[in-house]
Amino acid sequence: EVDAAGNVNVHAFEGRIRGPGGFPNISAQTRKLCFVGTLTARGLELEIGDGRLRIASDGTLSKFVPQVREISFSAVMARQRGQEVRYITERAVFALSDGGITLIEIADGLRAEEDVIGHMGFRPMVADELRIMDARLFRDEPMDLAADFARAAAGDGR
Repeated sequence: EVDAAGNVNVHAFEGRIRGPGGFPNISAQTRKLCFVGTLTARGLELEIGDGRLRIASDGTLSKFVPQVREISFSAVMARQRGQEVRYITERAVFALSDGGITLIEIADGLRAEEDVIGHMGFRPMVADELRIMDARLFRDEPMDLAADFARAAAGDGR
């Protein structure tokens, strides 16, 4: 679960509490974090192809809730530590900002209000320049990330 403040719960769900293991220690010691999962659960069916995502059936359980049941990762502490945090789903990417969660990317062809925000338990901020997620994510072929890393290492930030 992720809440409006950017806190994350990785261990307490529907009456079941499991220990978070080393998660709190590891997540507190890294400069950049990416939490990855789907926006909804229970019944989510997706179709990908031609660089696009299609939601065939949305899940009935939102993972983005007004307030998490238990805090495994504290957004307040992350901001104090200067950590860069991303919340990556199949259809959108969010960033932790001073005001909470900001929607920064969306899958091509999806609508922010209907396909993302409407399935959340809170209203995130939306970036002034909402970007489109990389189409390679939605193709059934290699992404050729090695070439991207080589360009980045050479100083070509494309």
